[in-house]
Amino acid sequence: MVNSFLNNLGKLLVKEIKKQIILMDLVDISDYLDSIKYIVKDGSLFVYSEVDYAAELEYGTYKQKSSSEESFPSTATASKALKKKDLDSKTAKSLPKGMVAFAPFRRVLYNQKKMDILAQEASLME
Repeated sequence: MVNSFLNNLGKLLVKEIKKQIILMDLVDISDYLDSIKYIVKDGSLFVYSEVDYAAELEYGTYKQKSSSEESFPSTATASKALKKKDLDSKTAKSLPKGMVAFAPFRRVLYNQKKMDILAQEASLME
């Protein structure tokens, strides 16, 4: 029952994330779009992308941490702290220019209203 719900929710999440990617015109070829997948494992749902540049599209390239340092922001609020415009001008000028974050995953996953609708749809699919 739980796995069925999670599978339904995974299908809906992938569809909604792909919709965000298309709306933002992030796709020249379908590699990124086709890479969005989900898996249900041990009662948990994981939604991910298989392409190397997915993190750059989600978080941008400005002030990314290396894998040995602290991980990517865990919340939408934390990711907002990475905006160059909020830094003092001297610090902002010293930093390299980077790609803006598009955040197709977070646009869906951090949208409580959207998540409530998707969860309700997933429960009706059972």
